[in-house]
Amino acid sequence: MRRMVQVVVFILFVSVSFIFFPCRSIAGDYYVSVKPGIYIPQYNHGFLIDEKFDTGPNLDVVFGKYVNANLAGELGVGYFQTKGEVLSRTQLKEQVFDIFYTLKGLLPLGPVELYGGGGFGVYFSKASIYPDHEVNTNLGLHALVGGNYNINESLFVGLEGKYLWTSTSFSNGAFTVDAQLDGIFVNAIVGVKF
Repeated sequence: MRRMVQVVVFILFVSVSFIFFPCRSIAGDYYVSVKPGIYIPQYNHGFLIDEKFDTGPNLDVVFGKYVNANLAGELGVGYFQTKGEVLSRTQLKEQVFDIFYTLKGLLPLGPVELYGGGGFGVYFSKASIYPDHEVNTNLGLHALVGGNYNINESLFVGLEGKYLWTSTSFSNGAFTVDAQLDGIFVNAIVGVKF
C-alpha cells in the first residue's frame, strides 16, 4: 500500500508540473476518445467453481492533453463487469465503475502513434450475490500499451491493451470474499482531436 501511495504522489507531481510547461501550439492539443472492449480476469480464486471470473464487457471514455509530441496525460472514466459461480452454485457478479489517470509516452511514426504508459485509479465495485450486494471503493494501478492511426488531423482509431491491479471484498454475513480483480483489458479506440 505504501508503494502505491508513492507511485500516485509521483504521478500527481509530474502531472501538475506539466501545467507550467508550454504545450504544442498546433491544432490537436486535446482529444477525447471512446474505448469499448473486453475485460479478461487473470486471478485464480478458490471460492469460484471455475476458479476465474468470466470475461466481461468494458467501456472507457477519456479526455487527454498532449504535453508535447512525446508525452500525454489522460483523465478517464470507465465501467467493466464480470461474474462467476461460487461454490454454493450462486452467481457472484462484480460491476466496477472507475475514475483513472494515465501518463503516456508517445512515439509518433507518421500517421501512426505508438504509446506505453501507466497510471492509477479509484475503483467503485458493486459485488452482488442474490439477494445481497455491497459497494466498496479501492485504489488500483494500471499499465498499458497501444497504438493509434490518424485518419486525418482530427479523427483517429486504435487498439489498446491494459493490465489492471486492484482488489475488492464482499460479505453477506455467512462468508466474506476477498477478490482480486487483476486483469487484461483489450479495447478498440475511436477518438477526436481538437
